[in-house]
Amino acid sequence: MLRRVAFMACLLASAAPAWAGDTPIYQPVPDWVKQAPAPDPGKLPTPRPQILIFDQQQRVEDGRLSSIRTARQGRSAS
Repeated sequence: MLRRVAFMACLLASAAPAWAGDTPIYQPVPDWVKQAPAPDPGKLPTPRPQILIFDQQQRVEDGRLSSIRTARQGRSAS
């Protein structure tokens, strides 16, 4: 009986709705975000590939999660 109650409590707790806005919020990049370093062009294989860097940084502060995702694209000199 106790197992069923615990199982039902877990099911009910996991069924909470997500309260998100309809539109994304765009703000300036916070001070805690550090730009990802560019790869060393001397260590790239030949022929030089197009480079695409994805970076994701997260910070948990005061019970709030902040997440920053960036992507940089460029072509290295050949």
